[in-house]
Amino acid sequence: MGQVNGKGVEYYQKMLDCIVDRSYIILLREMEDKRIKIIEKGLNLMHLKGYNGTGLREIVEAAGIPKGSFYYYFKSKEHFAIEVMKFYYETKYEEAKRILSDKS
Repeated sequence: MGQVNGKGVEYYQKMLDCIVDRSYIILLREMEDKRIKIIEKGLNLMHLKGYNGTGLREIVEAAGIPKGSFYYYFKSKEHFAIEVMKFYYETKYEEAKRILSDKS
């Protein structure tokens, strides 16, 4: 009892746990990819129109998401703007670091 195809129930439980863990990791990556897409689209819009000139509707339309989904990723437009600035400066920092460390 407790055996399937000569394998213990614990074996199958571990396999199931691995599948669930992998699915969760994939979901987290997809969520982060979507969050970054929203940030990139918002960054482009705010670069062109400024913070006050860019509406939430424009951001979600550019990112291709429902308005309610925006609040899943960001508490407010203000929080979103802070995340956009962090993303922008982290990107520029990494680019500058790469250029400055190039010995050629």
